[in-house]
Amino acid sequence: MVDSAISVTENREALLAYLGEVCENLAFLINTLDIAHVFIGGNVETIESVMPDMLRSALQANSLDHSDGGTQIQFSSLGYQAVSFGAAALVLDKVLMNLEPLSDYATQKVLPLFHLLA
Repeated sequence: MVDSAISVTENREALLAYLGEVCENLAFLINTLDIAHVFIGGNVETIESVMPDMLRSALQANSLDHSDGGTQIQFSSLGYQAVSFGAAALVLDKVLMNLEPLSDYATQKVLPLFHLLA
């Protein structure tokens, strides 16, 4: 069954229809969550030339003031590793943002992570 399926990247019309739907859904999320930067990763060579304009159009159509809200759209050079690096960055950000001064860690119910190193 998989062998008989046609890749969406081989049919330009199917690719554009698919990207249009993806952009509409992304625009809804971007406008709802007020996201300032969008990073698109993975195998982006086939969509890099058309997706930014499609996403901007969808952002404008989905916005109350018909603007793109200044959202920056960038393509990641990390390829398929972008998700792994993003997840690792979120974990590190969460861990490092919990650091608090040593002098008052004993009075808090939640202890910072670095107290385990002492």
